[in-house]
Amino acid sequence: MEDRVNYLVNWMQDYVDKAGANGVIVGVSGGIDSALAAALIKRGFPENSLGVIMPIGKPVDEQPDALELVKKKDLTYYGIELTKAYDAQLILIKEALADQWSKDTEQMVSANLKARIRMSTLYAIAQNLVI
Repeated sequence: MEDRVNYLVNWMQDYVDKAGANGVIVGVSGGIDSALAAALIKRGFPENSLGVIMPIGKPVDEQPDALELVKKKDLTYYGIELTKAYDAQLILIKEALADQWSKDTEQMVSANLKARIRMSTLYAIAQNLVI
């Protein structure tokens, strides 16, 4: 397992170096995927790794798994509550698609919209910090 972890960390370091970046940013939800990513980036970039906790519908301080992870890994992090951004975009989409809007539409749009808002937030932070 250690060999596999080292392989992944080395691959990540090479990729970041080729991109001309200095570090890595990851969205932290508290789930297993983001926990693994956070652990790997902290190992590969101990001084240049950043986590971002981005809840929608709850405040940052109500994300116990994500907060525990960043503290346990000693990962520098930002917490940004994205509910207002999500709500505003969802209203605009509902208005534009009013004639075709349904509960099924809302479930699919909601899931995709949350992911895209989080992705855009990560890009904006990374570009601002020049990670």
